[in-house]
Amino acid sequence: MMDHPLQLLTTKQHNRGYTLLEMMLVLTIISLMAAQLFLTFKPLHISDDIHFENNYLLHQIKSISTKSTNTLETKNSNVDKLSFNSFGNVNSGQTITFDDFKMVIQLGMGRYDKR
Repeated sequence: MMDHPLQLLTTKQHNRGYTLLEMMLVLTIISLMAAQLFLTFKPLHISDDIHFENNYLLHQIKSISTKSTNTLETKNSNVDKLSFNSFGNVNSGQTITFDDFKMVIQLGMGRYDKR
């Protein structure tokens, strides 16, 4: 039984693994995709109005729950401090002016109006 003459000249190689070049190519593509993923996400920035509202409510609730006075210090506004009594009411009604908005603090129940 005679094999085909070309079959004798070629050798069969069974490569079951990846070459170094293939592995480096795949790792480069994966690292570029991961870098792109991290570069597209911008850091989360909470706007000043949401930050102030959250701090206002936090200090108001804290003063009510501890039955003591609590002071909120503001940044980037015309008012330096707000004081809450043990009932959660502010010490004085006023308008706090920020760069993009105004907060009107009302006397009585400690409510505010954002404009």
